[in-house]
Amino acid sequence: DRLAGQALVFAPLWFPSIRWSIRLKHLIRELTEGARLGEAVERHMGAWLPRYYVVALQKAEAENRLEAVLPLMAKRLQYQQAVVDDRVPYLPLLIFQVSVVLPVFFGCQAFIVPVFGEMAASFAAPSPPALALLSWVNGALKCLFLAGLGIFIIMNIASLREALLPWVPFVAREKRRLLVRDLAQSMGAFLSSGEDVVGAARWSLKATTSPWLKTRLQRFVDGVSGGENWGTAWENMQLGAHTYPWLIANAAARQDPLSGFESLAEWLHQDISHTTRSLRRWFTPCVVILLGMLVLTIAGTLFVFLLEMWTYCMLR
Repeated sequence: DRLAGQALVFAPLWFPSIRWSIRLKHLIRELTEGARLGEAVERHMGAWLPRYYVVALQKAEAENRLEAVLPLMAKRLQYQQAVVDDRVPYLPLLIFQVSVVLPVFFGCQAFIVPVFGEMAASFAAPSPPALALLSWVNGALKCLFLAGLGIFIIMNIASLREALLPWVPFVAREKRRLLVRDLAQSMGAFLSSGEDVVGAARWSLKATTSPWLKTRLQRFVDGVSGGENWGTAWENMQLGAHTYPWLIANAAARQDPLSGFESLAEWLHQDISHTTRSLRRWFTPCVVILLGMLVLTIAGTLFVFLLEMWTYCMLR
């Protein structure tokens, strides 16, 4: 039954979110009205799910194999949600801290610093270097704010995000691991549904939005279709040593591609979880130190200004 099927799909992802609940209600309403599951999921949940998941649902529905495929797909979503659960809760904390400190700093620069400048002018005193330092910090923060805004805009444009992130220093390694992890899950999903290696790769290619991965996966499909051993073709994709190509080589030697891709997805998932835990461990101390330095700069600069004005008045 369709409603039982959608419950299997979304049970691993349930969490108390108003936006998620609204989307889920729209999805259930369309299913009760007779809409196709794959199309309804793409329309209401496509932004929340990996692309291969939607493609696999549509394929299974066209082949009338939803009952067999849905439990497999529900299990694979646990990988996606585990990383999201670790990373996303820290974003509101960062946004809150930045949204509190930056307005305070810019307010000081706009309303308080000019008052001190007028005080210096009324004493016919030269403008203290402290004010110049505060202006420099303010300019640097404005540049960082604009850069952060630009990055935020790019990250919200899917085509730009997928095209740029695999090449950005310090980010490329993590992004490529995520892409290969999703590819391994996609290959495993289509292999489990009865496809061979070439068929699974072709379906995964349809579900791939990253130009970096699409070029390499097309090379893999062409090589295997031309008679090349699929293990060798995978190695020739040059995905990077950090994506454990030896796991696939071992699976190719055993002629067991499904276990190879499932093992690769599991290993990469463990790596990504380890990176997430490391980021989480350093996140709060780094944010506290940076914000503390910013507040210290404001307070120290104003204190130095008052000290310089007091020295000037005493020596006058």
